[in-house]
Amino acid sequence: MKRNLLTALSVLMLLALMLQMAPMALATPSVSGCPKSPNGNHNWGPRPRSAWCEWPGGIVYICSYCGKEAFEETTPALGHLWGEWTETEKATCLTKGSKTRTCSRCHKTETQITSAKGHNYGAWTVTTAPTCEQAGEQTRKCTRCGHKETEPVEPLGHDWDEGVVTKAPTATEDGVMTFTCKNDPSHTKTEPIPATGETVPKEDHPALYISLNWDGSFNSKTPGMDLMLYVDIEVTVTNTGNIPLQIKEPKSGSPILQPEETYTYTVSKNYLVVSSDSGGGDSRIPTPDDPLYSSYFVVTIQVAGYDPDGIIEEALCTSNEASLTIKFSRDS
Repeated sequence: MKRNLLTALSVLMLLALMLQMAPMALATPSVSGCPKSPNGNHNWGPRPRSAWCEWPGGIVYICSYCGKEAFEETTPALGHLWGEWTETEKATCLTKGSKTRTCSRCHKTETQITSAKGHNYGAWTVTTAPTCEQAGEQTRKCTRCGHKETEPVEPLGHDWDEGVVTKAPTATEDGVMTFTCKNDPSHTKTEPIPATGETVPKEDHPALYISLNWDGSFNSKTPGMDLMLYVDIEVTVTNTGNIPLQIKEPKSGSPILQPEETYTYTVSKNYLVVSSDSGGGDSRIPTPDDPLYSSYFVVTIQVAGYDPDGIIEEALCTSNEASLTIKFSRDS
């Protein structure tokens, strides 16, 4: 501001000096009024003056007695012959600059103030990624001065999936539906599933399906003089109903089977082939006529309904029976 004021004052002072130097422009100089001539009249001596940048050309009249000047204009001022602008002070992003040009005829200079350029920012770059609940941050940088500008990035918000049933509703208790955020799996929310208000009739609980499998192999042991055949039978139980069931018999750990779930366990069966007697024994394999040639292995399983609260509902379900025929041969 101070520099601009000084420049303006300099221009005004130069103009005042030029006006003092220039004689008064008169179409016809007056003769009378000379304070130093004997007769009171001016004695004008004409002198030509060429036009210049800021003053016109014409005839300058100078009184030989008092030295007063008068001017008669014949040609208008020529105007300046300005050269190209030259930057004298660079403008920055935040501060103004200046530029100057010079007249090639009178060498007068003219200065103008140039505006601040303002920042030239590049593209935004995310420096802190936003989360579902927390805002992030992005930054951009001025390519001229390196100034950085930062602004927040809005939180992503939760993007919930379709949800899964984590607790099934019962007749008297609400269930639970759990939703997981796709943006961050550590974020979950739950919604209640209304209780059904109904009990499932007994006839809607089908029986278990039981299957038996025997690979046809035997293992023989001879404790004392007895010959025993040992058979391993695989029992497979499938819950074909629509509620959880608990196996009660035979004793197999009382497993709980969910709908469509299968449980497999092994039962060992042994058969006495030859008994020892006082005279010793033999180790014969029974013939087809022997009563032990064929034997049946029968499995019956007792079950009960089982709900998520651990309450066993007795006699809700019944199971079927499965049997397996085991045959011995001479090659066994």
